[in-house]
Amino acid sequence: MSISVLDPALVQRIAAGEVIDRPASVVRELVDNSVDAGASSISVSVENGGLDSIIVSDDGRGISREDLELTCNPHATSKIKTLDDLFCVRTMGFRGEALYSIASCSRLTISSGGWSKTVDNTVVQPLEQSAVPAAGTTVSVKNLFERIPARRMFLKRPASESAMCRTVLIQKALAFPAVEFRFFIDGQLKLHLPAADATQRFIDCHRGENGFIETDCRTFAETDENFSLFGVGTVSESYRSDRSRIRIFVNCHCIEDFSLVTAVTNGYSEQFPGGRFPFFCLFVTIKPELVDFNIHPAKKECRIRIKSQVQSWVTTMIRTQINRTIRPVSPQAVAVPEPVQPDLTPAEPAGPLKPAFTEAPPRPQRNRGFAVSDFREDPRSFDPLWFEKARTVLDKTRPDTVTKPVKNAPERPYIYLGQAFRLFLIVEKDDKLLFVDQHAAHERILYDRFKADRQIQRLLIPYRFEVEPDTDRFLLESSYIYSDWGIELTRPEEMVWEIDALPLVARDAEEPVARFICENTGDLEEIEKKLFSTMACRSAIKAGDEVDSLTACAILDEVFKMEKPCCPHGRVFVTEITEKTLRQSVGRLD
Repeated sequence: MSISVLDPALVQRIAAGEVIDRPASVVRELVDNSVDAGASSISVSVENGGLDSIIVSDDGRGISREDLELTCNPHATSKIKTLDDLFCVRTMGFRGEALYSIASCSRLTISSGGWSKTVDNTVVQPLEQSAVPAAGTTVSVKNLFERIPARRMFLKRPASESAMCRTVLIQKALAFPAVEFRFFIDGQLKLHLPAADATQRFIDCHRGENGFIETDCRTFAETDENFSLFGVGTVSESYRSDRSRIRIFVNCHCIEDFSLVTAVTNGYSEQFPGGRFPFFCLFVTIKPELVDFNIHPAKKECRIRIKSQVQSWVTTMIRTQINRTIRPVSPQAVAVPEPVQPDLTPAEPAGPLKPAFTEAPPRPQRNRGFAVSDFREDPRSFDPLWFEKARTVLDKTRPDTVTKPVKNAPERPYIYLGQAFRLFLIVEKDDKLLFVDQHAAHERILYDRFKADRQIQRLLIPYRFEVEPDTDRFLLESSYIYSDWGIELTRPEEMVWEIDALPLVARDAEEPVARFICENTGDLEEIEKKLFSTMACRSAIKAGDEVDSLTACAILDEVFKMEKPCCPHGRVFVTEITEKTLRQSVGRLD
């Protein structure tokens, strides 16, 4: 085998493949150039998914004839001059690779300042005068990958490629809300984003998506000496079942960084149960010398020298700035029936009368398995002792004597009306009807009790379990933290641990506690919160359980002592309907 030097055209196309792999890559690079040129309006048009044509026009500073001569040359750029500049980047583009790469796999035409330059698959043509106005720049990319058919084979349908181009444009629009963006597909305007503030741009980019509610948007902000954080996200009932709408921007570059996405979800852990994720944009503005983008051809990754500090601040910012309030039911949510004239015609008897309401058959208990990865009600077998345990936990707050009906008990500032759907405790208080989620309320009570009660119960037979190597190393260094919470651990052999004692209020929970220990390492504060919420969720009254008035009132007494009635996962579990709303729902306007 002999070594030979590759043909320059082949070298160019190999290099192009690192930066330009599909039409969306072209859009990303050209829009970055428009932003760097100070454009206030950018228009992107694609045809046939971008394979036939991609045109990007802007009203930026434009390119002089002298600079136009140098464009499309390898590593020709106005963004950096020295090696130090490479590690202190303040622009979206800086390598000088984009136009050169695009020109090696398409017919590229750049028009600016009254002149046009065309490069057809590495073949440079002479400059020509152009009819394009002197202000701004228009870049046209025709027949992308026409001479590289193998590359086209791996592309998706034109509609899918157009959708990817749109996604890239939205990422840029989120990072630069002061810039107006237009997006055309096959000559039709598909997206128009006028200049706006960050919150409005966030709403404009997500409007119409499943699960997105405009009124649920909130802003977050925090500042440190080396960086600043700004976030726009949803709260309450606006969420998705995946993390795809959690976007991370570092110095306006949209990057893929799972650790920062995790920091966002940890911040929301008290707001959304497991399996729910917010719409969220995190903008990290950091000193350029503390971040390195020169590690990925498409700038999708970066190194942050103080990443752990940024992660911690992100989680704390979100967690402390989310407001939780009782959500009222609006009049629009209650249907107003049309007036109906009663039919006074006597009806023929039709057999024996049937009751208007029948008691629902008992609901079968579902098998509920323990799952630490999320905070929904944990599937597990029905525990016949749950009621006894509930009374044990609540006996300190329960009055000595409560008689039925409870609604006229003089010592309580509310009237307990009963249970609905075997889920909600209904209360009349201050001219409002309050619906309290029995599981979430009891879970919160247990959570507070678990954190406060440090009594332990030693096990007659230690509960043995195996762990993975990383968990074993973590426990060797940090098993003491579980002792502080009433869980005593010993290590009889390598990667084998035993539970010797548990908190008294968490008795009979050896198996879920062991599974939790196996699956959780890292931030100690987050582990503590998850541990107690997991034990509370497992032990709490479940949806579908019948609750007598004595237990219901004991739960409600504790609920009305809470400053913020939310479960350990952050979900507000009280909903209210005012008397006025109910009157309006039946047309009683007096």
